[in-house]
Amino acid sequence: MRKRGRLGLRIYLFSLLCVGGAVALILMVLSYVEPAMRETSESPPEEAMQMLEARGDAPRLAALIDAATRADHVITVYAVDGTLIAASGPPIPPLSAAQVAKLGQQGVLRLGKGKFANALLADGKLVAYGEVALPPPVIPRTLLLGIVAVVSLLLMGVSLLFARSLARPLRTLAQAASAFGDGDLEARARLTGADEIGAAGAAFDGMADHLTTLMRSQQEMMGNVAHELRTPIARIRVALELAGEGDAETAREVLADIDADLGDLERLVDDVLTSVRLDLAAPLHRDPLPPAELLTAAAERARSGRPRNPILVDAPAGLPAITGDAALLRRVFGNLVDNAQKYSDAGTPITLRARRAGDRVRLEVIDRGMGIDESDLASVFDPFFRTDRSRARATGGVGLGLSIARKIVVAHGGEIALTSRPGVGTTVTVALPIAAPTEAS
Repeated sequence: MRKRGRLGLRIYLFSLLCVGGAVALILMVLSYVEPAMRETSESPPEEAMQMLEARGDAPRLAALIDAATRADHVITVYAVDGTLIAASGPPIPPLSAAQVAKLGQQGVLRLGKGKFANALLADGKLVAYGEVALPPPVIPRTLLLGIVAVVSLLLMGVSLLFARSLARPLRTLAQAASAFGDGDLEARARLTGADEIGAAGAAFDGMADHLTTLMRSQQEMMGNVAHELRTPIARIRVALELAGEGDAETAREVLADIDADLGDLERLVDDVLTSVRLDLAAPLHRDPLPPAELLTAAAERARSGRPRNPILVDAPAGLPAITGDAALLRRVFGNLVDNAQKYSDAGTPITLRARRAGDRVRLEVIDRGMGIDESDLASVFDPFFRTDRSRARATGGVGLGLSIARKIVVAHGGEIALTSRPGVGTTVTVALPIAAPTEAS
């Protein structure tokens, strides 16, 4: 079983380690600084020597005692035999004979917390000593340790909250990813934070939305493809039965029908494969293409395949090149011209026009055909959509042409739009980016 919560625990332990290190550093600094301060203060005080020298000068001695009092420490000066010479406050008890002897050897003698004695020498001999009682520290050690403990507890609490706040959204993201991987297409992280974790959650949700749309569209496409395959397959089966029962002339007619149905099947399979390729964002082969050549190729193909409508190409010289996959873009305009022919009466002209529009080239396919009802315009680019009137015509396709055309145009960074009026005609406009100078050259 997979263990949970490891990240939060690691973050919390790391925070505790940092807190412990900070507290240890503070205590180490205090343990070093306080003795160092005391060592500095415990050097033989000048005040004691000055008091010894001023013992016969009452005004000077009084001034020295007053200065020591204002400095908030007590100085008591004794002769070697224990005679009191001067004191800046209540006299500190004199040293014992053993302590005096030890002081003569060491020069400084500790008497307790904040108290010490300094040897006063004359010609290198101990003649007196000064006892000093330092004031207590401004912040008692116990209070300082208490403050450190409280701060440590606060930091530990903050570290715990931080660890949880960081681990919780990551756990949510992991659960959403796991659920989505198990097939729950509605699973989302829905993280609202403005930090990097929130951005990761938003990126996951966006990816899940895209994959869900892609999977559902593929499922819908498979259902539609299965439906569309039934008709030509059924026609082929009937045709084969008729061919087996009829004469040679009937067989030839049946074979022609089978050939047409097989062509429909090939186009359907090709359309599906192209749609899947574009949905998967497969890389495109891009080359600079003159817009006039695209329109001219579409016009020539239409004239040779179904010469029932005059095709006019209006593409002025000097148009900048566009960049893209030549085969796919030729397919776009081939489909558009084919649609224009299907839904136009014989003899009505179809115009292919190209114009520059800023940093794009706008290419139009204009017919004077049956047009499209306004209620159907919003759905004409949906896969397998066909208007009622196009279904009623023998030339109606399976409804993938405009859907694939839009996918190809969008994959090239372009836009496609359709305007139409029933009984007047339809105009399809494709806007494609101009090739960069390095590409065009």
